[in-house]
Amino acid sequence: SAASKTLAASNTLSNATILTNSILTMNTMKSATVAFATIILLGTGAFLWRQTEVRELRQEIASHSRQEIATAASSESNGEIRTSPRSGAIRRLARDLRAASAAPIDVAQLIEDLGEAMMTQDSTAQLRLFLPAAHLGHNEIDQLLVELKAYPGPREVVQNAMKILVSLAGDQDDSASLNRSLMAGIEPYAFANKLRVWASRDPDAAMAWYESKREEGLLAGEGLIEQPETYLFGELLAGIAETDAGKASSLLANSRADDHTKVIHTLMTALGAKGPEFDARIHLLIDDMESERDRQRAVASAVSSMGRTRESPEEALALLNAHELQDEARSSTLVNLAVENPTKRDRPISERVEWLSSQMSDAYAPRTIDDFFRRLSWDNGPTLDNYIDNQENGTLKNSALSARASSLAIQRSGEAAMQNALAIGDSETRKKTVRSVVHHLDEYDRGAALRKLQAAEVDLSEYGYPQP
Repeated sequence: SAASKTLAASNTLSNATILTNSILTMNTMKSATVAFATIILLGTGAFLWRQTEVRELRQEIASHSRQEIATAASSESNGEIRTSPRSGAIRRLARDLRAASAAPIDVAQLIEDLGEAMMTQDSTAQLRLFLPAAHLGHNEIDQLLVELKAYPGPREVVQNAMKILVSLAGDQDDSASLNRSLMAGIEPYAFANKLRVWASRDPDAAMAWYESKREEGLLAGEGLIEQPETYLFGELLAGIAETDAGKASSLLANSRADDHTKVIHTLMTALGAKGPEFDARIHLLIDDMESERDRQRAVASAVSSMGRTRESPEEALALLNAHELQDEARSSTLVNLAVENPTKRDRPISERVEWLSSQMSDAYAPRTIDDFFRRLSWDNGPTLDNYIDNQENGTLKNSALSARASSLAIQRSGEAAMQNALAIGDSETRKKTVRSVVHHLDEYDRGAALRKLQAAEVDLSEYGYPQP
């Protein structure tokens, strides 16, 4: 096969390839860790997981006049509210809302009650504490945010309260909504879409808001998003590019962003996910870039985003082939397509290996395939294990085993890592992989790995380790 021929160009995996396995796997683990942290935050954080509940709450309240709510609250069995399948829940909500609206919100009591609800991790209880605020207008919510920000209570609880209030304020895309998000300390990724939508509708106003907040130092900070100021600028440009790619291109060329690469990545990732109707804008932005280095990065980011979010990889591949990317950039972009594209990722590994080999030069294809195995080992280890079990001995199997061993070692699975390393048929590749495995293990797992090595009845001195 083409894959076997290209891999056979080198009888063994080089030291650089073994090292690349380890480094790239660690980078993947870092990305996966960030992604996992993001999932946890989305699941338990104070802002995003409430948005759907809050939106439903506001919609249900808005769908009935105050008279309907009052009637429903006083007549539980009459069934006046029949437009919702959750009429019983709405009547209970209406009663609570009607009772809570009769008294002003006591900030001190709210913070005390919210702290208790947070201790029990009861999200429903937390949300219900804010029923008195569900009917407030934007000005009233803004005033309450100011009061909360100045309240000397536990900061975690106060910030939680502020984030819930921002959710209650709704999803409008304007400066007031973004200012609330900043005041509440909400992460940039959680309100970037608002900025992007606003920028597509009113680019000058959105740009003025961004510049103002940047000058005030309000877009800096630490969190899951590194360099939030730069990230938001990329999202801003993506919104502008939706309606005026020329304007976005000019702003990009004249930007003072500290990290131009991150701006380009954010911009192209956002546009690549929009759909084929925006591809012309992507091409225009890329063609306008004066730096070949910027063009290479833009193509790689756009292709990866298009491939990840669209069913077919063809549009992404067409963009990739329209530009001469350096081998390393082209290789990593193709691996992204092979692993992440909805059509490609469901194809057999052997088919994807052949496809990757056909897309790269014979000289670079082995590294591309090795990177592909490394990605699979982290993203879908059992699938790669099955491929290895059914693969004939040879360069492809050796490459897969080496990648799998390296990733397992970094995951601290010493015995399994060593088992894969020892199964490598080529002696030089096996020795290099064994050393790589031992190097990445801590003291406990290293002992298990060495015992596995010893149990295989091999001469430990061949691998650079003394006999016991």
